[in-house]
Amino acid sequence: MSASFIKLSSKVGLIPLFGDLDTDLVAENTSILQNFAHEGNYTTLLFDFGGLDILTTEGIQALQALCSPSISWVSHAILLA
Repeated sequence: MSASFIKLSSKVGLIPLFGDLDTDLVAENTSILQNFAHEGNYTTLLFDFGGLDILTTEGIQALQALCSPSISWVSHAILLA
């Protein structure tokens, strides 16, 4: 997974995901995503899965774990396919 962060508005950020969604690649991008989301004080994050090649069960669980406690100030995390 390669992730970037796109500011859509003062409270909404878009995170397009590219490559394979697995645990190693979620781990590689965790601090980047946490920093962008926290510094921007976003309340809604949109995850775009359109650029992913392979989604593993473990990768989905790792992303879910990232979204739960790590970015708890975010009120909405929306997944886009």
